[in-house]
Amino acid sequence: MPAALNPRPLVQACQAARRTFWWLRMAWLAVDRAVVLVLVLKALILFDLGEDAYRARLANYRNPDAAQRIGLAVMTLDPVTLKLRDIATQISRLRARGRRIARR
Repeated sequence: MPAALNPRPLVQACQAARRTFWWLRMAWLAVDRAVVLVLVLKALILFDLGEDAYRARLANYRNPDAAQRIGLAVMTLDPVTLKLRDIATQISRLRARGRRIARR
């Protein structure tokens, strides 16, 4: 087989890179899970408080310091959080409806 068509060196290089950077994949996995956890927590807080009360709490901060600014940036509403809140609302309604049906 001509050297230009032999995939073995490329496969070996990919396998070596996979072994070398396993820790980097683990780090990204931890970051991904942390982001998902923050989004779910935000959605649950939003579901519990309601959107108006949530926005009012965020608006109450006057002259925040650096740590509070970071917290406000993380806790601001985003489309993913709003969608997760909508899903939680639908689940809650379905559970309440199921309880009403079960009582009959």
